[in-house]
Amino acid sequence: MQDRKVHLRRIVGTGISLFLVLATQTCSTKKVSQPEKFGSLFVVTDIPGADIILDNESTGKQTPDTLFNVKAGSHLVEVEMAGYLPSPGSIIIQVQADTTVQADFTLLSLSYGSLSVNSNVQGASIAIDHVPTDEQTPWLFDNSVPVGTHIISVFKDGYSNDPPAKQTVNISTADTVELTFNLTSAAVGKNVGDITSDFYLQDDFGEWLRLYANRGFVCVINFWALSCHYCMVELPYLQQMYDEYLSDSLKILALNYEDDFDIISQKRNELSLTLTLLKDEGGAVKSDFEISATPVTIILDRSGKIHYYKLGFSDKPDKIEQAMNMFRQKLNELFGK
Repeated sequence: MQDRKVHLRRIVGTGISLFLVLATQTCSTKKVSQPEKFGSLFVVTDIPGADIILDNESTGKQTPDTLFNVKAGSHLVEVEMAGYLPSPGSIIIQVQADTTVQADFTLLSLSYGSLSVNSNVQGASIAIDHVPTDEQTPWLFDNSVPVGTHIISVFKDGYSNDPPAKQTVNISTADTVELTFNLTSAAVGKNVGDITSDFYLQDDFGEWLRLYANRGFVCVINFWALSCHYCMVELPYLQQMYDEYLSDSLKILALNYEDDFDIISQKRNELSLTLTLLKDEGGAVKSDFEISATPVTIILDRSGKIHYYKLGFSDKPDKIEQAMNMFRQKLNELFGK
């Protein structure tokens, strides 16, 4: 009887062991690995040749190019190129299995930035650093203005400029500077409060200057010629006035309506003139300004309006002093002195 119990225990034990073995074989929780999925990424820039960076690692490729076997999922894409700033700075893109996705970048030159100029009267010409451009408001200079500080103004025939007639801006590659100017209809004439006609003349160094492109500055216009005795007396005093108000950014434009450039340059050297000397070919501007006798000296305010108009000068010391004191008074009014 005792032997039978031992035998039964052996049978039962064997059955339990078999069950555990079978259970282990049929109830395993071990995961079966899934194959990784891959896609492709096409990276392009408006200027080719930028280095492609994926997940902060250089790929060794340059735009435009396709990155193959990119693991499906989210990735950080960047580009680099010397002398350029990418826009946007980076792109997070989703790569899907067996498909190609595209990342587009614009490269902004580190030497240029953007400027948007508008005005209440559309069609106003835009000047940058006193030089007229070919563009009119509203206009966006898209990544085409040199980085740095610039003076911007606008002008339009038959209009004066409300303050501020010029604006100083700092152009960078990161942002677009936006400016708006206001213009007011004004009469063209020779009375105080009128605006003058525009002109575009060459100086004795070969540079061209447009009067209206200097809106925002106090300007003195003077008409002179070698044959005009009092003109020649006045010129050195205009230079003296120019030196005195140079720090206030006064501009003096002396228009010769009669002589050639060799005479103009000769007088510049003889009188040590540093103010701007322009050649009014054939006296065309003199005629537009309805000037029959010279010298004529006109002071324009920042809006382009006539602030003071003087015909004639003198060679008598007391009259010269009187005239110069009046010039200073009018300039001090405009410069707030």
